[in-house]
Amino acid sequence: MEIVNISDYYELFSDLLNNIERAQLEYYSNMFGLGVIEEDKAVGKIIFTIDEGVSEIKSIYVEPEYRRRGFATDLVINAADFVTSQDYCPGFHVEFTCDIEFEDNLLDFFKYLEFDIKKSEDVKTYRTLICDIDVRKLKPAKKGVTIKRYSELTKNEIGLLSLEPVTIENGYIFSEIIEQDISMAVVEDGKLQAILIFSAEVDGLTLQWARVDEKHKSNLVYMFHEAVLAILNKYGPMTMLYIPVINEQSDKLIPALFGDRFEIVESKYEATFEFEYGMMYEEE
Repeated sequence: MEIVNISDYYELFSDLLNNIERAQLEYYSNMFGLGVIEEDKAVGKIIFTIDEGVSEIKSIYVEPEYRRRGFATDLVINAADFVTSQDYCPGFHVEFTCDIEFEDNLLDFFKYLEFDIKKSEDVKTYRTLICDIDVRKLKPAKKGVTIKRYSELTKNEIGLLSLEPVTIENGYIFSEIIEQDISMAVVEDGKLQAILIFSAEVDGLTLQWARVDEKHKSNLVYMFHEAVLAILNKYGPMTMLYIPVINEQSDKLIPALFGDRFEIVESKYEATFEFEYGMMYEEE
C-alpha cells in the first residue's frame, strides 16, 4: 500500500474523482488530494483544503472491497501530517452526510478517530421521482417574465453568476458539470433575478445552485415549472431529483414548493478534530 499525491496520478485516480474534485484540484492552490494505491490500483482518496489556518476535509472514500484495512485512517493521518507541515492549523473540520437508508460508516469512522461531532438540524438532502411532482401546482411564468435555459444565456449573463449570492447551495459551479438543458435563469434589464443550476449524476439529477431575488420570489416557482418539464422531456418520469439544502430558510422552500412529494434521505453532520502537532495517531 502506498499513499501518494493525487495530482501526480490523475489518470490512475480518474474513476475516483468526480468532475468537481478534478477541477478544484487543478485550479485551486489551497486544495489537496492524497490517494491510496494498492497493487497498482487507486482504491482510496481524501480531498482537503488549507485556508487561513483552517483545514477542511472535503471528501474521503475507500473502495468497498478495500475497507476495514486501515486505509481511511492512514489517509487522515497522512493528510494531518501534510497540513501541519504546510501551515499552522488548529485541526480538521469536516461536513458529511449519512444516508438514512444505508449505513455508509462515516459517522462511526469519525467517532472512531475521536472527532467532535454535531448534527446539523437544518441541513439535509431531499429526493423525489420527477413523476411524483405535480407540475400543475408549479405555475408557468406570468406575462413579461422570460425564463431562459442555461444554454440560451449570453456570456455577459453567465458572468453575472459569480456576482450573485445563493439561496440553496454555496460555492463556485464549474461549467463542465452544469446540465445546460434543464438549468434555468431569469434575466431582466441586465440583472440576474433568479437561477437554478442542475447537474447530472449517475443515479439522477442534483440541484447544485439556486438563487432568487427577494422581490421576485415567484420566479423560483416559474423556473421549477420549466425545469420539471425539461427533465420529463429529456430524462423521463422515473428520473430521481436530489435537492440538498444548507439552512433553515432553504429548508422551508421544499414543502412550500412541493408539499410532501420530497422525502429526506440524508442527514448532515459537522465534525472537528484538534491537532496535536507531530503524529496524529500511533499505529497499533
